[in-house]
Order: sequence, then C-alpha cells, then structure tokens
Amino acid sequence: MIPFLLASLIATLGSYQNGEIEIVTDPIKVSQIEDTQENRLLNKGFSQEDAYHWSRTGVVAEDIYWKWERDAVIFPSGAVGTYNRLSWKTSAGVAILPIMPDGRIALNLNFRHATRSWEWELPRGGPLKAEGSRDAAKRELQEETGLSVKKLVSLGSMAPDTGVLSSVVDIYAGWVGSSNEANPEFSEAIDGIYTFSIEELERGLQKGYIEVDSKGKVPIRDPFLTFALFQVKSMIQIEEKPKVGVGVIVLSEGRVLMGKRKGSHSAGTWAFPGGHLEFGESVEECAKRELLEETGLQAKNVRRSLWTNDVMDGKKHYVTLFMIVDEFEGKLETREPSKCEGWQWHIWEDLPEPLFSSISSLRKENPQPF
Repeated sequence: MIPFLLASLIATLGSYQNGEIEIVTDPIKVSQIEDTQENRLLNKGFSQEDAYHWSRTGVVAEDIYWKWERDAVIFPSGAVGTYNRLSWKTSAGVAILPIMPDGRIALNLNFRHATRSWEWELPRGGPLKAEGSRDAAKRELQEETGLSVKKLVSLGSMAPDTGVLSSVVDIYAGWVGSSNEANPEFSEAIDGIYTFSIEELERGLQKGYIEVDSKGKVPIRDPFLTFALFQVKSMIQIEEKPKVGVGVIVLSEGRVLMGKRKGSHSAGTWAFPGGHLEFGESVEECAKRELLEETGLQAKNVRRSLWTNDVMDGKKHYVTLFMIVDEFEGKLETREPSKCEGWQWHIWEDLPEPLFSSISSLRKENPQPF
C-alpha cells in the first residue's frame, strides 16, 4: 500500500544515512517493509489478523479533527519498520498568553476529557478555514475569555509532542485592552478565567499545581504556558515586587519644576525630579540626592507630602513618596540629558501633558498636595 502523502507530511523525507528516520515512498519498498513489520509482530506473538492490520501503512484512522498515519521507514541503524504520526486537520494550532493591564497573566480553568481532570491552561484552538494564525489567536481568546487584545506579539512555534504529533502550535502574547462576555463553544468545559503573577505561576509549575477553592489542587502542566512564559518574561519585564520611588516637588514663586522624560519607561511624559529609594537611605536623603544629580539644585529644606500607588504600563509597580522642596540654591541645569529633555517651571493648575502616571494619580487624588 502506498503511504498517504498529505500536506502535514514533514518537509523532508529524511535520510537514514544522516542519522535520521527516513520515510520510504517507493511502492515496492513500502510493500517489503510492511511484510517485514508483519513478520516482526508475528514473532512477538500477535495474531495473523492483528499483525497484518498493524503493519499496513497509510491513513489508519481520521475524523474531522485528527489524522493518524503510519509510515514505512528506515531507521538510522539501517533496519526497516513502520512509525506512527498524529496530525491535526488544521494547518496549525494557536495559543495565547493574555497579559492583563496590571501585568498579571490570565488562564482558563478547563476540564479536559483526555486527562479527566481540571487543568490550568492558556486559551487555545485552531484557525477556521482561510483564517490566519494571528486572527485565530485573537478569536480564541475572545471566545473563551471575553478578553480582547490591543497588542499581539508572536513568541514563535512549538511542537506539543515531537514523538507522536507532527503538528505545531503558534504561540502569542497578547496585551489585554478590553473585556466583554465570553462565548465558548458548546463542547468546552471552562470554569472561568483566573489571573496570576508570573511569580505565582512559576511557584505553581515547580509544585505542579495551583490550588483554587472550588476545585482544590488543579494541575498546572500546560506546555504552551511554559513555553510562553519563558519567551515573554524578559520581553514584558514585569517586576513582581513593587519599588519605592521618590518624587521631588520643587516650588518657586507659585510654580513647580518639571522635565520631559526620555530614554526610559514612560518616555515623553512630564515628571518631577526623582528616582529610586536606595537601600539604607532616608526619603529626605533620596530627595536631596536625586534633585542635585538631575538639576544641580541643592535643597535647603525637605518636607513630606503625599504618596501614590501605581502600576505603570502594566509592567512596573511603584509606590511613590512625594517630598516638597521650597528652599534651594544653585543654578538649574539639565545634568542627565539622556533621561530628561530639559527643566521648565509650570503653574500647578496648568501642567503640561501627558503627565507621568504617579503625578497624574497625585493630581486626581489630591488636587492641592502642597
């Protein structure tokens, strides 16, 4: 029997002389290999009927989702036999890692028929007819979770099981922009979506489960999730632990000092002088240091103002402590031109836009912080 040569067949038939498993397509050689495999099964004690059927090549079975094929092959040792492959009817599957605005990852809680268990998984599926991989990922996410993405990035492709499955899955990361009602297919058993920090997911993968009240210890062993986390972690640069920032509100003649950020996160926004609180440093010391480093001004007095709690761009989490300086000396300079386009004085009621997120939060929560 001639093997069924279809589009899912691997791009190369391979060469056993190069250490590969070579697929044989010559009808005479295929028939000889089938006979060899049949005799091998008979020698193992299988019945004549089973040995015959289990050595025939071609399409063993198929339905609307799957195709099971058996190939005549030559192994690297030079021995011949048969080898099975499974493939999906769709050209490739898709899976998407949804990244929420706060940087957390959304997962489905699925009941899977094959494992007979609840599983933590990425939204996934296959493309419809004439549908591209990217559109399929967006659609599957919306159907299963109700989430829509404002940005989609390819993370590459992976094969779920190279020993059996010839199909590949295209993996994406999607930054969620909106949420609506989910519309899963009738055959899907999805309990809901849950969000986790990357740190929580890594702990879960190490333990093998993440516990949820309604289901207990739910396995987390989705290979697409593991692949996506590995690929995307450095890309999104989510900082799991909040950092402490210090913003310096410098006042002079009813105006406040502001600079336009450049070369870092939130570039193009207007912000006060300021930076990170260093280990062992007091907030007052930090304010004086940052002010001098960035502007050349030396604070003569520093007093405490208010604070804000912000997740910036869904990537960085800062608690910002604001300090007021209304007495200072020195000449105003732009000492870090790679970080700031220049310093300007502005009236508090008429600040330039767009504002750095912590300052925007400060104005909303406290219209008059000094």
